[in-house]
Amino acid sequence: MRKIVSVLVFLLIAALASSGFAADLKALDRIHVLMHREKVLEIMGSPAEESTASHDLKVDIYHIPDAAPLKQAGCLYNSQNILVGQSFVFEGHSGAQIHEYLQKLGFTPLMKGASIGRLAGFDDDAAHPLVAVIERHGDLTTITTFEHGFYKDRAK
Repeated sequence: MRKIVSVLVFLLIAALASSGFAADLKALDRIHVLMHREKVLEIMGSPAEESTASHDLKVDIYHIPDAAPLKQAGCLYNSQNILVGQSFVFEGHSGAQIHEYLQKLGFTPLMKGASIGRLAGFDDDAAHPLVAVIERHGDLTTITTFEHGFYKDRAK
């Protein structure tokens, strides 16, 4: 299920790339898991697109201008509108660099492969436990950070 959710999030973000709304990188840094969607919208503003990843998961898509290689970000909400994950889409194959950077921040590798890496760590702002999933999709790299409890529940 976790693989399906991360692929769905990636596909939604990639498919909505042509929309015109953009997000501020500094605002994006103020967002953290377990934040209510209302608070996220207050900080980030309106998303470029709102969609559904599954029957109980909603996704807001934001474009990130002038932050190459970062192109887009997505916020994943549960049925109570609580932020349970964030996705970041990067141009190019930057999975190894992201993996290394997260380790420098204290994340512990759970698994590493040719196109995927999983690490466990803590949100740098709110200290919530996270699982980070790094994947490659063609010429793009995504990192999706999930709230640890949400990830564990979906991994069952």
